[in-house]
Amino acid sequence: FYEAEVTTTLKTLTAMVEPMMILVVGGIVGSILMAMYLPMLTVFDQIQ
Repeated sequence: FYEAEVTTTLKTLTAMVEPMMILVVGGIVGSILMAMYLPMLTVFDQIQ
């Protein structure tokens, strides 16, 4: 009985945590990309 309850609880927890983890990883990757590209764009603007 407890085994089935634990597996269903784990499945629902995983289903809830997965999108949040995807958003967190996407935010980290996005901030790294912004940190890389913003200085280059400002340098290009100053050159022109």
